[in-house]
Amino acid sequence: MLFPLLLATTGLTGLTQNLYGALSTDIQAATGISAEGIGYVMSLSQAATVLAVLVYPALVRRTGPYRAVILGSFGYALGFFLVGCARSAAVLAVVYTLWSVIQYPFAGSKFALMTHYDPAKKSQHLSAMHLCYSIVSIFSGFYVAYCKKQAWFIAFWQTGLLYALLGVCFILAWKEAEKIPAMIHHDTHGESGLRDGFSLLADPAYLCYYPFIATAATAEGLSMVYPLMFIEQQLKANADQVGLAVTLFFTGMTISRILVVRFFSRSRHTGAFLYGFAMVATLCLATFSISTLSNAMMLMPVMGFAMGAINPLCHVFGATLWSERIDQVMNMHGFGETTGKIFVPLVVALAWKANGGAFAVQAMAMLLSLGLVFYTASLVLLSKR
Repeated sequence: MLFPLLLATTGLTGLTQNLYGALSTDIQAATGISAEGIGYVMSLSQAATVLAVLVYPALVRRTGPYRAVILGSFGYALGFFLVGCARSAAVLAVVYTLWSVIQYPFAGSKFALMTHYDPAKKSQHLSAMHLCYSIVSIFSGFYVAYCKKQAWFIAFWQTGLLYALLGVCFILAWKEAEKIPAMIHHDTHGESGLRDGFSLLADPAYLCYYPFIATAATAEGLSMVYPLMFIEQQLKANADQVGLAVTLFFTGMTISRILVVRFFSRSRHTGAFLYGFAMVATLCLATFSISTLSNAMMLMPVMGFAMGAINPLCHVFGATLWSERIDQVMNMHGFGETTGKIFVPLVVALAWKANGGAFAVQAMAMLLSLGLVFYTASLVLLSKR
């Protein structure tokens, strides 16, 4: 029961994570928030999430990753319900920020649990989690199209219920998890929870790698926000076309993640493949911003293919090079995405306000290019070891 349950953590995330972006136009109509306000709320919520990230190492030392993922499941459930209740921009900002904080133990622990499940197969299992995410996300496009024709808040309430049920399933699987001590008890390395949680930043190669995580992981998430807003508000896509765009994106993502599971995660050149996929994703974003609706729709599966490999390969790359600190590598990946979502949506929102949706998508491409510069420096430092 435990392995399918761990896969379900990313599968459910795949179904629900993109609701905020895909339903952003409906949320704007219900709350009165502006397009740039959508980005401001994301940046504000991630700034608050930094607090959760700083507390997380101490929390997981005390509870272990398994209890943390249970707490995070119920935090997710509460957050989805509260966002569905928002009817003003101020309330949306408050509840979305709260949601980002209380769900973090789920995001911080789910990948660590999978690495502990079978350490010898961690690369394949981590890639399988990302594959599960993208497969389910294909069908999320149909769910989005359905939700856009109904009351948007019902989607948030339905998914909140699913996360609550997931938390209950983790509780029921407790006896099986107890057979793997690393899931229940954190492997403590130092006296300070804070120092133990962020000591990887003392490694120059990881310090350069970290900004790449921040920009690349954030770009994947924002691909379901600003490009969709761009095609809906400026290229005049209808509800079915927005849903199709989501499906096309995640179809491409699924294909790339199948290749990651079968080939790339087992290769000795993971770092080079990661670099190549990030380059293609950057070029797709740059081209997307000057496209017509038909061309933008054709770019969606290509962009999904490129984006789809980045996150799993980042996980595999980090878990392989810094394997002695698995819990910290997984938390730092989440921290990178968190810090990226503080600054990247803010920059992109300001770009939208300054010169419209096309410029906002171009800003995403420029930020991902900057991340690649840091990643290049990391690879150079690693090659000298």
